Amino acid sequence: MGFQFGAAPAGGRATQSFPVSYAAAAFTFSWSARDGSWLVSMDGKPARAAEGGQLSAPTVVIQHTKVRTSRFLEAGSRPPYAETTGSGTAVVLRGGRAYDSHWSRSDPDSGTTFTTTSGQPMTFARGPVWIVLAAGK
Repeated sequence: MGFQFGAAPAGGRATQSFPVSYAAAAFTFSWSARDGSWLVSMDGKPARAAEGGQLSAPTVVIQHTKVRTSRFLEAGSRPPYAETTGSGTAVVLRGGRAYDSHWSRSDPDSGTTFTTTSGQPMTFARGPVWIVLAAGK
């Protein structure tokens, strides 16, 4: 799938929270040193798992993609469609820090590769990784 796990790279910037907004919802990822994870909030309220507890992940990737209108109909309208092949920028959240990164994926049957701005593999913390697709900058 293209993910590499290991120690955090050098650099990054200290970050306590990171927002991502869409037309219909807004998410905030807040660092919890106690939990060692980014806690997820939706529209200002903690996002809860069905079994209880706030949703969280030790690594969150905000992958900036080209977003266009889908050619498919969904409930009578055309929803957004995020293109995940090609390349672009990303922000990787881990360990209370934000790392500017790059992503690339050559075709739909390949995994996505994430690298630091210097071209080294971007490593993720062990555990779940959330990929958040957001309109490119």
